[in-house]
Amino acid sequence: MTHVPGFSVPSPFLEHPGTPAIPFRTWIRIFENYLQAAFPGKLLDDRKCAILLNAIGTEGQRLFYNSIPPESTYKATLTALEQLFTPKSTVCAERHRFRKRYQLPEEPVDRYVAALREMPPNCAFGPLEDEMIRDQLIEGISSEGIRERLLSIPDLTLEKALIVSQEI
Repeated sequence: MTHVPGFSVPSPFLEHPGTPAIPFRTWIRIFENYLQAAFPGKLLDDRKCAILLNAIGTEGQRLFYNSIPPESTYKATLTALEQLFTPKSTVCAERHRFRKRYQLPEEPVDRYVAALREMPPNCAFGPLEDEMIRDQLIEGISSEGIRERLLSIPDLTLEKALIVSQEI
């Protein structure tokens, strides 16, 4: 499988000791988009693992090799990295954090919803995820006028709530 020129490797997740710039789940989505774009077709598991570990950064590799026995498959390596780099928390704590997330001053509605969308994987909302995000959008939006408008719409979906809140 050859590399398609023109695609840049994502910034390393953890190049130096310290706190990563973005959550691991966000970084891995960026990395997997890179894999698809730069290496069209099917990559062998060992090649995908090597590319992943190379992209994770020097400190990320050091922590991985010192904490977890190397895995043989890409999926197992990904699971091991997620366990290593995803902070441990309880569903209750994550849901509490989600419920405390309100729109920041000067934060556009679409960015507020994007921030809410990043939180649910740890909240275990399952099929209710969009409804929970919609409800938190209504609860946390800074404009009382938009909130009142959203509350007046029957059968409000998240998609419709986002459209309406951006129109006002």
